[in-house]
Amino acid sequence: MKTKWILGAPMVLSGALFIAGCNNAADTNGGTNGGSNSAAVIPVAPGPVATVNGIGIDREELHQFLEATGGPQALNSLIEIQLVNQEAAKQGVAVTDANVEAALQERRSQNPAIAKQIDDLTKAGGPRAEAFKRQIRYQLTLDNLLTKNIKVEPAALQKWFTAQKARYGTEAQVKIGVLVASSKARADVMAQQLKAKTKTFAQLVGEQQKAKDPLADQNLIETPDFLPVSRMPENMKGVVAKMKNGDTSPSMMITPGMFGMIRMVQKQEAKTPTLDQIRFAAERDYKLEQVARQAVAKRLPKTTFDQALLAEQKTVADQNMQRGDFSAPPPTRSQLVQSLNSKSVQDLRDRSKKEAKVESSDATYKEVIDSYKPAVPIPAAGAPAGNAASPPPNSATPVKPATP
Repeated sequence: MKTKWILGAPMVLSGALFIAGCNNAADTNGGTNGGSNSAAVIPVAPGPVATVNGIGIDREELHQFLEATGGPQALNSLIEIQLVNQEAAKQGVAVTDANVEAALQERRSQNPAIAKQIDDLTKAGGPRAEAFKRQIRYQLTLDNLLTKNIKVEPAALQKWFTAQKARYGTEAQVKIGVLVASSKARADVMAQQLKAKTKTFAQLVGEQQKAKDPLADQNLIETPDFLPVSRMPENMKGVVAKMKNGDTSPSMMITPGMFGMIRMVQKQEAKTPTLDQIRFAAERDYKLEQVARQAVAKRLPKTTFDQALLAEQKTVADQNMQRGDFSAPPPTRSQLVQSLNSKSVQDLRDRSKKEAKVESSDATYKEVIDSYKPAVPIPAAGAPAGNAASPPPNSATPVKPATP
């Protein structure tokens, strides 16, 4: 089913929901409300994971396959998480279970579809739900370490929030039914049938789905997710703004070559929260932006912060074009700040690795373990070869870790 004219991009969770992610878990950080530095014991359903013609695939077989295909990357991610957790404990930085729940709630508020995915995941429980929470806790821990020395003055935060509050609001979103045809004449006939009540919207949708019309698969009784009004075709925005739940629009041209009607199933008006309602997210974002401002001032002293944001936005747009992704939405301010902070985050990770003693008796993971060992410098031309055996203390191999 194609809905590009409505969505422009699929409504999915930002980041990889089940393995990474919010910018963005078992309790691995030592949070004050029940966190732990050890891996959580995750209950799993007994019996085979699946059966194929009556023959079962058990969980151990699944685990062995996953380790064989993705073990090194997974181990590297877990090592990174543990190193960051230990650094946080050393610096007295904690992420509580309440912090994790606040971050979950923040994501839920972004979109009803996102809220449903999170709720379904957490309700199901199991390893995927725990991995999701672990990743959120890890990201919050990184954020807290990065912003540890940033002080929040109430007046400064309020001023910043007043300028930025639109980003925390939810835009108007709708669930609609879609009844369209490639012919205006056919759309007008359907409009008359609805007006005369000789056929229902659902009946006509069913007919159009079976019709020999290039737009047959665009017809829907109800869109599965809420759609942002801002991403609808321009001539639909005004129509949608005037509709109430249960209303059906007049016949109209939706886009060139597409004619028909929409039915309002459910409408959610735009909302803008107060600072007190989203203080957790606002304080975090404010502090992360101050870190980014400091980084820009240090690395690019002749560049203003707004200029750095614009340059970063252009970089992202160029990368999207190189990938052929011309429909990608522009990055949000939070994403641009995150990008500006990426070097600071990497520096933090490198510092946590510097004194790390990472070992394994499993030869399968030798390459992963070796990436955490001090580097042996290459001697300069003409230098005695013996110098290579005496690396400087605390030197570290500049290996970029896989993002957990």
